[in-house]
Amino acid sequence: MGQGIFSSISSEPLPPSGWFWQNPLPQGNDLYGVFTVDRRRAVAVGAAGTILLTTNGGRNWSMQSGIKDVRIHLRSIFFTDTLAGFAVGDNGKILRTENGGNSWTERPFGNSSEALYGVHFVNRNVGWIVGQNGLILRTSNGGNLWQRQSSDFSANLFRVEAVTGQFCLSSGADHTILRTSTGGSSWELIDLPVPGDLVGLHLTSELIGWTASRFGFVFRTIGRIDTGKTWESSLIFPKTAVSDLDFFDSFTGIVIGNEGAVARTTNSGTRWSTTTLDSSTDLQGISLKADPVGWIVGTNGRMWKTTNQGITWDSYASGPTPNLRGLSTLDTSTSWAVGESGIILASSNGGESWILQRSNTTVRLHAVEFLDADSGFAVGDSGTVLFTVDGGTTWMPSRLPTSSALFDIKFFTPLNGIIMGEKGTIFRTTNGGGTWEIVPHDSSITFTSLQFIDADTLWAAGDSAGFGRIFKSTDGGSVWISSYSQPALRLNSIRFISSTTGFAAGRAGSFLKTTNGGITWLQQGTPFRFDYHAIYFANDSVGWAVGNNGAIIRSVDGGQRWSALWSGTNRNLYAVRFVDASIGWVVGSNGAILKTVDGGGETIEVNPPRPTIPIVTRLLTNFPNPFNPSTYLPFQLANPTNVVIIIYDILGRKVREMDLGYLSAGTYDNQPGNAQAFIWDGEDNLGRRLPSGIYFSQLITSDGISTKKMILVR
Repeated sequence: MGQGIFSSISSEPLPPSGWFWQNPLPQGNDLYGVFTVDRRRAVAVGAAGTILLTTNGGRNWSMQSGIKDVRIHLRSIFFTDTLAGFAVGDNGKILRTENGGNSWTERPFGNSSEALYGVHFVNRNVGWIVGQNGLILRTSNGGNLWQRQSSDFSANLFRVEAVTGQFCLSSGADHTILRTSTGGSSWELIDLPVPGDLVGLHLTSELIGWTASRFGFVFRTIGRIDTGKTWESSLIFPKTAVSDLDFFDSFTGIVIGNEGAVARTTNSGTRWSTTTLDSSTDLQGISLKADPVGWIVGTNGRMWKTTNQGITWDSYASGPTPNLRGLSTLDTSTSWAVGESGIILASSNGGESWILQRSNTTVRLHAVEFLDADSGFAVGDSGTVLFTVDGGTTWMPSRLPTSSALFDIKFFTPLNGIIMGEKGTIFRTTNGGGTWEIVPHDSSITFTSLQFIDADTLWAAGDSAGFGRIFKSTDGGSVWISSYSQPALRLNSIRFISSTTGFAAGRAGSFLKTTNGGITWLQQGTPFRFDYHAIYFANDSVGWAVGNNGAIIRSVDGGQRWSALWSGTNRNLYAVRFVDASIGWVVGSNGAILKTVDGGGETIEVNPPRPTIPIVTRLLTNFPNPFNPSTYLPFQLANPTNVVIIIYDILGRKVREMDLGYLSAGTYDNQPGNAQAFIWDGEDNLGRRLPSGIYFSQLITSDGISTKKMILVR
């Protein structure tokens, strides 16, 4: 029937409330750091406050989800012994455990909001933390108090290693090493002759140390008095960005990088052997602290373990990771999800396992609609329509005369259905999809969402040249009348709970409500300003909306007020379905499937700062930079305007053009209270991966042109 079942790795115990992962497993947030406590215990940290603990060598993992207000990325972790450990991350977050990682408490060091990237302890009392803008913190009492230390370095520091309370090194941006032999009372800056940031650091003793640059160079320092002052280099990853390194001893070490790259040496770096664990995963963190056992972690929650000093690596995470865009749920047991690369997943046991069904296509699928346990449809790019009559065991194409992307499909009865998409595309069937009739419409409209109210009344939402658009039909979908048109950005979802009360939501937190059947639409206040992608109501009182950066909001009073829920992820969420007021699912980017059995859990407080209007319109520096495979392109707009972003290569050739439509004034940089930055995936206009090199991004608005340089490292 299917091509595979994904349920072999468990995440235990399941959270008593809120949302929990069903794919990938044990969870799907990016992991940035890991620490091998001993041969059976390991702790990993990552995006959205993720802390994972195993006490049996990786067979089971527990999610540490009870830490108050920890919703930021955790970047690094270190244990001083089997019980005491520290995790650090964005917004100056420092966490401490005294029971081996079973529970964590926050240890603030002040009002700083700087990101913390690295932590290392010499013993239970003395340790350092480094981070954004050259931040250096030192403790001499086990982390109860942290003191800032001064240096002449103001760029980011990523790693820190110490072997005594006096001797310490830190690696950072702009190929810089900071060195102290006085406990940090003074720091010496050492510039290495290599491009890029220094992202890895390890001291095997006070005599031998290692660091790695993001551009694939590995450096070694050897000496007694001048350890860390002079370095010798070798190039091991000429085309792959490096992220971290660690050593079992003075001879055997591992360097990791993007696209699953791993390099191993057994002779102190004289020779390196390379391999690839998973080319779809960027490896982020490594810990080799329990010889011969070590762990590697990376994007999409992927984890690998070695028990033989890195000769072989076994995977301890499972599940497909293409973006999931559409979701259809029949009951508490039966669901389907569709998305990128033609992926179709099905579950018949409430999501405990998801079967990969064969779609026979590689195009992106945007929506799925099942009429019963056997009959279903999926639609996607390039005019793709698939149908099944056996629950998805086999999917067959339905040939429609269009090459437009199709974004939604809905049926009111097993016979009457509508498909909608870009370029004003509308198809209508009255015989269960046996034939589809073209409904002519304005080709400038992109329809993204539709809903049947009854057999005759339908609503649809979308956009046209940046204007949010809402349409209504009162004759079963043959004629559509415009109900709303405002420069409120693209609308991605529409949902009515009665003939008079409905909601529409879309980009940059746009959330509209009507109480008079669409005669007027008013903007509603919601907790987030991220893009909303889907709205769903289980009844006329309880509803949810989901969007970017893990945003989930819920209303229990028919949409009069909306409260934020904690999803436990920063993945973009594209679809939501509930079978009643308690049991539901959301799906999203990187294969994310989350389930709740209590309506989504308790509400959380979200108090984003009041957004300010920038004085000037300009393109901001992309992040990360260098990057692979994608990067955010933040910008700020002093005035509402049409926005176009163009990417040029080093020869000045246009390789990508992206029309973002009409955007409101504001800052688009992913910061709290601001809208989301645009993401460039490193591809050209034809969807081809561009090679490593220097590129230029150009922001074009009615206020002028702004340009920034970027570096793509494959």
